[in-house]
Amino acid sequence: MINIEIRDRNRIVTLSSPAKTPIRSRNGSPYFYNSMELLCIAVGSCFGKELVQLCAENNINPRVFESIKVTMENFVPKIILSHPKDMSETLLKDIALIARTCQVAKLLRSEVEIEFITNDTPTEDLVDESKNTSCCGGGHEPKS
Repeated sequence: MINIEIRDRNRIVTLSSPAKTPIRSRNGSPYFYNSMELLCIAVGSCFGKELVQLCAENNINPRVFESIKVTMENFVPKIILSHPKDMSETLLKDIALIARTCQVAKLLRSEVEIEFITNDTPTEDLVDESKNTSCCGGGHEPKS
């Protein structure tokens, strides 16, 4: 359940759920999320969960994707995924399918778009364990 708190004078909407960090929204402010950004966040979260599952099922290191971004174009969410040059067409079709069929995407009136671009960084560098960082941005010593 999401609780919604609406403030009178500053037009800030606070969305919260028990035991989770609140999200603040306000249209026209660079400091708070607007509704389109929140929709992109929902699509990205749903797609990301499905992509992680697809990677696990296919024994793919998710770090092979140089970047994954969600944007909004003409009020339609768009995923831009940078992938290795040698990724199979079958796998790219599967990724495109999950972009359109994740639980959030299925609820939208317009189909989520996906754009594939080729990585600029070699896959070997992306998956190099010596360059691995923790979830919080701190690194660790390279393996000997």
